[in-house]
Amino acid sequence: MFRKIAHKTVSYNFLIALAASAASHLTILRINEQNNLVLIAIIFFATLSIYNFPRLPLQKPLTTRTWICFSSILVAALLIFNYNFISINLFLTAILFCLIYMMPFNYKGKRIKGIRNIFLLKNIFLAASWALITVLLPMAALGHESPIIPEVFLLRFIYVFGISLLFDIRDTERDKTRNHLTLPVVLGITVTRYIVIASAALFILILTVLYRHQHFTEAMAFAFMISALLLVVAAITAPPVSNFRFYQIGVDSLLIVQILLNSFYTCIVLKILFYFFW
Repeated sequence: MFRKIAHKTVSYNFLIALAASAASHLTILRINEQNNLVLIAIIFFATLSIYNFPRLPLQKPLTTRTWICFSSILVAALLIFNYNFISINLFLTAILFCLIYMMPFNYKGKRIKGIRNIFLLKNIFLAASWALITVLLPMAALGHESPIIPEVFLLRFIYVFGISLLFDIRDTERDKTRNHLTLPVVLGITVTRYIVIASAALFILILTVLYRHQHFTEAMAFAFMISALLLVVAAITAPPVSNFRFYQIGVDSLLIVQILLNSFYTCIVLKILFYFFW
């Protein structure tokens, strides 16, 4: 029963939507705002619709996925219009990015199914889209202007870029048969692992500099650091075949782990302070 529920949760992209919500919540915490459940709900439902839309069955319009997708679009659209003009534009831009990512077009005289089939562009596009939705959208919706926005955007971009390469490792054989030029296909799986590790190292380097300039709390720096190390472990152990537990549950949950680690660190420190100083 539990396995069936877990499979449905992943299959209909609820876990991905939860990961986007968790990443956005970290952004909200970073700008010292209180929990904004409406904004987190917008990002949850927007992500849910974006990830389900490409998998809609054309010949069977009334399916569970169809209802999930279009009801999510409706809820997200109704909620976003409570915010400012900039956040609405960013929301629509994210939707446009999704459509561009999926739409077929001509590239070098060949008809390409979408940006996801162009070498490296898929990974860059995916990382930028996640950074837009989970960093720029929350800050714009809350009317927050901060000089640290580019740095937070860059950290999210680098981390999601590394995650996207892990899924390319998983899909190596399938991409070879379909002639999709991904990093593992072009440079090999081993080189791709090193690139993911290098991405994690760059992430840690930028994080360290920002933390020393007091741009992150100890709890958030701890959460980001551990999650970067988990990305390294995932890069080393990633199997070049489909593995539901490793990829759809483990890797897809890395952004959720960040918020859990942040909360864990905060609770432990508060308990220690309470014990010694109360």
